[in-house]
Amino acid sequence: MKINEEPFENSTCNEVNGNRESENNLFDPYSGNRSVERANDPGLDSESFVNGNCIDVSATIPIQETALSTIWQDVNPEAALDAVERVCCPPNVDQTLFKMATICIPRNSYINRVFEMQLPSSERIIVKFYRPNRWTADMVRGEHHFLKSCSDLDIPVIPPTFYEGKTLFMLGKTLFTIFPKKGGRVVDELNEDLWKETGRLLGRVHNVGETVSLDRMVWKPRHATSVHLRTILESGAVPDDYKLVFERTVLDFIEKINDLFESEPVQLIHGDCHFGNIIYRPGESLYLVDFDDCVIGHPVQDLWMLLPDKIKNCQLELKWFLEGYETFRSFSKSSLKLIPYLQIMRQIHFSAWCALQFREDHFKHHFPEWGQVKYWNQLIKDIQESCREGFIEEDDFE
Repeated sequence: MKINEEPFENSTCNEVNGNRESENNLFDPYSGNRSVERANDPGLDSESFVNGNCIDVSATIPIQETALSTIWQDVNPEAALDAVERVCCPPNVDQTLFKMATICIPRNSYINRVFEMQLPSSERIIVKFYRPNRWTADMVRGEHHFLKSCSDLDIPVIPPTFYEGKTLFMLGKTLFTIFPKKGGRVVDELNEDLWKETGRLLGRVHNVGETVSLDRMVWKPRHATSVHLRTILESGAVPDDYKLVFERTVLDFIEKINDLFESEPVQLIHGDCHFGNIIYRPGESLYLVDFDDCVIGHPVQDLWMLLPDKIKNCQLELKWFLEGYETFRSFSKSSLKLIPYLQIMRQIHFSAWCALQFREDHFKHHFPEWGQVKYWNQLIKDIQESCREGFIEEDDFE
């Protein structure tokens, strides 16, 4: 099968599959009969690449797994096309007569493999292959259930397509899902109206999250950060001279702030709500995408990454957001005090994500300075600073 090659699109109007990824393709050419062009790599924003919801982060990607070709050995464009063709063929149609266009365009993704394909009807679809060992089938089905529950209430999300009553399929040992192709543009900055709309959108999503029960990581220090600490220490990424001080620093952080987190209620939330995961579809509305990293956490987790500055400098944006959010539900103002600690948890979490992959060649290329002595010095300093008395200023949250 000869696969048509089409260039990567790198415009402001991105194609969204319910799981928007980074702006640039970051992998070496795929195996198989198709040579895949690489996009330019202007640099990466570490906050765009996170892994918040594994059953046990330390067990999701084996540390000894260093070859990217091994991780994705089942997935190449030809195999992907064949698998999707089998899934999409209607039960009353002869498989030999159902032929998709030989188009398989890699879409930008760091964690997963994402392809754009075309059905015999000329409809374009987005096929997402989940990175092996990162999620269980039940976790992915839970994500899909969350999306469908939101979509059923006309909340602007992009749920996967059902085939024969299912949304999750297998290619070898790799899980994959099919989404409708929808275009949209990323919103880099919100004005008053968009802040209010974002508040309304998240308020509605959180209302659904209260009703959905999923087996996801609990985003509290004693739960999530403890797992991330273990992952980092067991990875071999921390220099021997820094292991003890790093461990003690993180454990001290957990001990000092965990009670603060216990005082606020948790529920199912998006978990990775930054500007890269909010798109605008002209003539429609803002859409929330990329529910991979949904967690059991505090609703404020879905706010803080959107704020352009420290919260004391974002009072107007916060006012607009809350005006929209509280159209649908109340917001715990006291939970705003968690934000500085959530930021530190994010840093530790990102370090755990890196520790699972730092031996892979593609990771070293894109994060050349990660894991150096300077990096661990700064991370330890940031965590210690967050534990000092007076780190939280009461005036910031009035």
